[in-house]
Amino acid sequence: MQASESYRQKVLTYIDEIKKKRKQVVIFGAGRGGWYIMKVFEHYGVSINSFADNDPCKHGTYFNYPVRSPVDISREIPDAHIFLGLFSPNTADVVREQLVKLKFRHIHYSLDAFLYLYLTIVAGRKCDKEVLAESIRILFENYAAGPNHYGYTETNNFVSPFVTSVITQKCSLRCRDCAQLIPYYNAPVHFSVQSIINDLRQYAKAFDVVPEISLHGGEPFLHPDIQEICREAAGIPNIVFISFVTNGTIMLADETLQELSACGADVHQSGGYGSLSRKKDELCEAFRRHNIYSDVMFCSPTEMWNQPPPTKKHARVASANDALYKRCASSKTCCQIMDGELHRCSLSMHGSHQGLFPKRDNDFVHLHDPDTSDSILVAKMRSFLGRDGGLSVCDYCDPDGGKLVPPAIQLART
Repeated sequence: MQASESYRQKVLTYIDEIKKKRKQVVIFGAGRGGWYIMKVFEHYGVSINSFADNDPCKHGTYFNYPVRSPVDISREIPDAHIFLGLFSPNTADVVREQLVKLKFRHIHYSLDAFLYLYLTIVAGRKCDKEVLAESIRILFENYAAGPNHYGYTETNNFVSPFVTSVITQKCSLRCRDCAQLIPYYNAPVHFSVQSIINDLRQYAKAFDVVPEISLHGGEPFLHPDIQEICREAAGIPNIVFISFVTNGTIMLADETLQELSACGADVHQSGGYGSLSRKKDELCEAFRRHNIYSDVMFCSPTEMWNQPPPTKKHARVASANDALYKRCASSKTCCQIMDGELHRCSLSMHGSHQGLFPKRDNDFVHLHDPDTSDSILVAKMRSFLGRDGGLSVCDYCDPDGGKLVPPAIQLART
């Protein structure tokens, strides 16, 4: 049986049993995974009793459903069917043991199946559904290896790290300590839809699954063609999640929000901008209204930014820069794409485009070299992501020399 049909039958069997026997449904995990299960159940008219969560900070309500501790739920509805909204199979195993000890007898972990039905049935994403189903299957196999794992899985599938694609260098803010150096472009540009999508298609060829493409800026909501970018990206079937990161300053039109919803995209707002994120609450309500998953990141009142020291050449020996790269790369599971180039480091990418240090060909991968075949390009990308040697930027970087400063200090407009 194909993965797509297996996923469909699994979820529909759950729904049929719940409706026929009028079972009480509880979703464990008041977060992103639980949200996908919630949306599928709502689509098929399944009544949800509540969410369960071990985090007391989440107790209360989540999208108008009560959120309670598993202990409280076990006392009130011990015969509930519990659906685990957890991405990590290892975490799901731990939670299952916890729930068994609380005498729950109906515990289900099929988030991969619910995710597939959310993307294809609820959202209606238009892509090769069988490839998407197989990509989700590989993704959850990879999750079992750890939350930040990428590379080869146990069954020899090759998984991409988290990847960001810069769709615009323009931003609505001018943050002095922007980690992407966006305010320091003399002539920032929007990249064309065709160039962005060509980059993503080339990149996706190197992997059996790309867990997530995060469309970045600058401020991505400034791009005038954001609908088309999202639609075309969603058509690449081995990319599972398509996300945007916004600073909460730009409101989107309903037509654009409808397109993002139809692609199954999600949005992450950065909460570190405080009152500068003047559209944050309005956006949250709009995302909710259009069934777009969204959350707010980095929203602690004590959140600080790092102000790095000025970029300068340190003249370290090569082995020292190699060690610096390994230390830095081992703590990051991401790579970056911009204007036909695949980079391993955002400072390397933006700094080299701004002339802060020399740019060497082996610091990045050209995604559209006409003299390079697809098979050679795939080998280059896989080798590049597993490299040990330092980049040019390493000799200009001092990762330990920065200082903590208040977030989002604004530069004067020129």
